[in-house]
Amino acid sequence: MPDYSAAAPDNYNELLELHRYIKEADQFILALLASLGLTDLLEIGCGKGRFTRKLARLGLEMTAVDPDAPAIGDAQTLLQGLGLHNVHLLPMDIADYRHPHKLRAIVSKGVHHHIPKAHVPAYLASVRDMLTDDGVFIVGDEFLAPYKDEASRQVVAAMWYAHIIASALEESHNTLARVEARTLLDDLARGEENPKREPQISLILRTVGKINQPVVRGQKRQARRLASQLLQELRALAPSGPTGVAELDTSLGDFKIDGARFRREVARAGLFVKRAEWWGPLDMCGAMGVFVLGKAQR
Repeated sequence: MPDYSAAAPDNYNELLELHRYIKEADQFILALLASLGLTDLLEIGCGKGRFTRKLARLGLEMTAVDPDAPAIGDAQTLLQGLGLHNVHLLPMDIADYRHPHKLRAIVSKGVHHHIPKAHVPAYLASVRDMLTDDGVFIVGDEFLAPYKDEASRQVVAAMWYAHIIASALEESHNTLARVEARTLLDDLARGEENPKREPQISLILRTVGKINQPVVRGQKRQARRLASQLLQELRALAPSGPTGVAELDTSLGDFKIDGARFRREVARAGLFVKRAEWWGPLDMCGAMGVFVLGKAQR
């Protein structure tokens, strides 16, 4: 799986903590795991350790894997600095990793939308193989409202990002807003390497408040019209090639889908949805979601 975390700023962990709805989803997952009576746990896509440090405080024996070796190094430094020594960190792709025994719980947070679609079947098959028959795979991520095709997906994505970016700007989290503006442009490119221009980012930051107003009021038609207009203007500003600025030429690899498509992906892998929880305007544009998946018997 491609490594995308090199495109993230050094303070990415701290920025993510400011993301709207992320704390609610974190708390839900932690409470659920604490209720299961576990002795060990596997985390997929731990990155720089933002959520890993919270999981480690549950006191379980943990393994955390991520394909990005530098990110694993950052996570190790973070955990050691906090005095957390119960996590075994491995720089590996989850599709290649095999745990020494079956697990009652595997968790991922903010990872699924970074995995290229061609890699999803192998990664989900690996997860299923490592679960006990009564085990759960807990997936926390951002999901879009339902859409029909790629064109409508992009409109919904622009509305969801507008909601998140506008919320960040309202709280004066300007660096987070800028990162999310970059991420919107990456998402519109389906997570592929995508050169961006400063005028595109500036346009997003100027426009999201106008789009978010009808989002929070439930005025879907108006929100879609404004989002479609933003997309058209972003295309007109797109660069013809790399800009030579690393921040603008690298991708965070985001490609968000709706809950229905996620359900189909996991069903094809032999997993089923036991429970789903949501935070955000899901019917309008999207939400932070947590899916609790079980292992379907074959």
